[in-house]
Amino acid sequence: MLQVVLKDNVSNRLRLSSIEPNEFTPGLLACIGAQHGLCPHFHVPLQSGSERILRGMGRRYTPAVYRDVIYRILEISPDAAIGADVMVGFPGEADSDFEKTFHLIAGLPLAYLHVFSYSPRPGTPAACFQDQVDSLVKKARSLRLRELGLQMKEAFRSRFIGKDLDALVLNQSGPGEGYKVALTGNYIPVFIEAGDPLVNHMVSVRVVRVAKEGTWGRFISVLN
Repeated sequence: MLQVVLKDNVSNRLRLSSIEPNEFTPGLLACIGAQHGLCPHFHVPLQSGSERILRGMGRRYTPAVYRDVIYRILEISPDAAIGADVMVGFPGEADSDFEKTFHLIAGLPLAYLHVFSYSPRPGTPAACFQDQVDSLVKKARSLRLRELGLQMKEAFRSRFIGKDLDALVLNQSGPGEGYKVALTGNYIPVFIEAGDPLVNHMVSVRVVRVAKEGTWGRFISVLN
């Protein structure tokens, strides 16, 4: 289900979240291209890169459709952060199914992953399936995808080193005295030296360093 979330009341930026691949209609893509205050950040659930598993989940798209949607978004908004939900261990997921998921994701320019392990939910059809996946197998698959997700996150953020980005200063302390978190439109939390008067202001920040621990930047100017 498509959700519209007003994140930044001060800047009137809109973030769209939890958009199924089949919900990216020509009209929505045109709206993204026209911007209208939309942040270049989209969370597009994948769940699995196996067409067989997606059918078992009752999903209304295929891996090919998903791949096409991701590239259509990036054609319109090249600096967009696109994240994905991925589930491992759905009943019947064989090693070959998981490898299809892994290789599909590894070949896409995603910004981050949310990885989940399947767990039976009473009352759902899948809870009654006989071919449940062993918990140790699910754990190993989750670990591989989480490691891939961390690499993708660092690679995405590193693209912006030396670039100036618009960001909203949050009332959230960074790692060290005098630091605040500034959230860019494409969903990068940047640590900058900033005092309380800048909270809830749009600012320009220059990304200077990216590490596993986070992203550091330099305050350039106030935008509002």
